[in-house]
Amino acid sequence: MTTILLVDDDAELRGTLCETLEDAGFRVLAASGGHAALEIVTREAVDTAVTDIVMADGEGIEFILKAKAARPGLPVIAMSAKAMYLTDAARLGADHTLLKPFRLRQLLDLLGPAA
Repeated sequence: MTTILLVDDDAELRGTLCETLEDAGFRVLAASGGHAALEIVTREAVDTAVTDIVMADGEGIEFILKAKAARPGLPVIAMSAKAMYLTDAARLGADHTLLKPFRLRQLLDLLGPAA
């Protein structure tokens, strides 16, 4: 089963995305900020990380850089309501970006089958 790490400080959005991904057959680990997410990446077998960029507890950009250093090759999908942050995220290692608000189908298409 494919494991997704979902990182967002918006509890409502995080809950909705977790539910959607679980319904699609993914195992989902969730964190409300970059610091907690980095701990998960270092101890769990995460297949893909999906992270917000602007968060109170550890910025998404910092998370992307540290996660890629700890787990080279880890696919990362960055999401933000501001396009300029997504440009930075892509330049610094995000494999894909999603501009909020986005359709859940867009995220599922990027993730592929849950296998």
